[in-house]
Amino acid sequence: MPVLGWLLKTHQICVDDTTEQIIISQAAIQEMFVAFDDDPPCILQEYLYFLNERQKRRQSKPSSVRTTFQPMISLYYYYGLHGSQTPSQAQIDRYLIMNKGQISAMVCFVQYLNNHYQLNLVCKRVSKQEPVRPAYKIVGDKDRQKFERRFIALAMLTDPLNDKEKIQWINYGIRYFHRFFVSIKTLSDVDIKPCKEYQNLMLVQYDNKQFALPKF
Repeated sequence: MPVLGWLLKTHQICVDDTTEQIIISQAAIQEMFVAFDDDPPCILQEYLYFLNERQKRRQSKPSSVRTTFQPMISLYYYYGLHGSQTPSQAQIDRYLIMNKGQISAMVCFVQYLNNHYQLNLVCKRVSKQEPVRPAYKIVGDKDRQKFERRFIALAMLTDPLNDKEKIQWINYGIRYFHRFFVSIKTLSDVDIKPCKEYQNLMLVQYDNKQFALPKF
């Protein structure tokens, strides 16, 4: 599928507009799966099939599948979930605190999990009355999307990260997952520890704060 997307973008094949949108959307999704190497979570593959079938029935835009599905890639990658593992309520709560704008996509996924796996997960909206006034400059949505793309690009590399790329991994990861602006000049001296709760995460100590990030 990614190859077909590339052929379309380079105008080496021609199809109708609807088919082109479907191919490009699915190619982008398959590129996201590269983050899981050769073992994408089967539960995400099943959910993608569900979204594709729903899109056909509703005759909605093919891009709607990608919009709904992409946050689940981030969710599973961030927590190191694999196979048929489902996220816990605590993981969903934490993810929505960090990604309030993705609640619609999360509601859809939670409904799917509840209906197909007999779970009782919920999506809790952060109260508007709850003051959220961090003592640091937060990364805006537009910049955050930029750092997400850069982080995914690093995750798709097949060779082990070199020292420079590891610093970029920490820089982009903290800015994307935690919306925290860091000084890249100081990242070479950060303390990195394993996460006892989740083996696919690492803990980065920056200044007097600790950030959980996916391992290199």
